[in-house]
Amino acid sequence: MAPSANNDASHYKFNMSGPFDYAIKFIMVGDTAVGKTSILHRYQKGTFDPAHDITIGVEFCSKIVKVDDGRLRVKVQVWDTAGQEDFKSMTR
Repeated sequence: MAPSANNDASHYKFNMSGPFDYAIKFIMVGDTAVGKTSILHRYQKGTFDPAHDITIGVEFCSKIVKVDDGRLRVKVQVWDTAGQEDFKSMTR
């Protein structure tokens, strides 16, 4: 459906009774000790911790972000992988 000329966001809303309108998932992959967990914590808590434990497996956080003057709610999930060889297959 094409957007209306008056920028009405109603055409985007599929299930307004739920907690969000869209979901976006980011998966961070990369070598060990390059800052993936720091990015996750910065997004989640707004802080930087130079001394944190290594990631074992996968960690994730999610937030609901309001966009389009609060008319749309987007659930943003950020996934942090451990930087192990096992996760290289996700980038292929």
